[in-house]
Amino acid sequence: MGPIFPTSTKRNPDPVVGLELLRAARQVTDKPLVAIGGITLEHAAEVYRAGADSVAVISDLMSAKDPVDRARAFLDIAAQVRRKH
Repeated sequence: MGPIFPTSTKRNPDPVVGLELLRAARQVTDKPLVAIGGITLEHAAEVYRAGADSVAVISDLMSAKDPVDRARAFLDIAAQVRRKH
């Protein structure tokens, strides 16, 4: 669901839905929620805490000096948040 944050990946993105709508969606479904749109490593933990089961990331990975290392960092954040919940 998204975009969670403003995104530059699409020419005409849908309106930003934000973390509050993600939280609300988590309250009404047990189905997996994949968050997309403007997600960066710096915001990934709060997206997971808001209820996302996973994140879809393009720009943050593609602009990284080492995309593989960046992807690992996203996976580490997901694991850390899951351990705390």
